[in-house]
Amino acid sequence: MQIDNAVTRLFNIQYPVVQAGMVWAAGWKLAAAVSNCGGLGLIGAGSMKPALLRLHILQCRAVTGRPFGVNIPLLRGDAEELVSAVQNCVLCDRMR
Repeated sequence: MQIDNAVTRLFNIQYPVVQAGMVWAAGWKLAAAVSNCGGLGLIGAGSMKPALLRLHILQCRAVTGRPFGVNIPLLRGDAEELVSAVQNCVLCDRMR
C-alpha cells in the first residue's frame, strides 16, 4: 500500500515517515532500514567528521536504492565541511 500525499511525492517514498537524525543513534544502518521499509531514513551527522560521514553515505547506498538523507546541525563550526562531504558523494554518484 502506498500513501499518496505531498510528503511521499516530494521525497519519492512509500509512507510519510521521516526518521529523526539522532546524532549517535542514526547511522547508515538505521537510515537504510527506514528507507528500505518505505520511509525516509536520515543519517545523523552531528557527531561525525567528514570522512566518517562519507563512509556512512557509501554504506547506506550499498544496502538501499531508496531515498535517504543526511541531518547536518548547521550551528556546528565545521558544518560547511560536512555539506561538502555530502555534495562530493552526490557528485561522485552522478559521475558513475
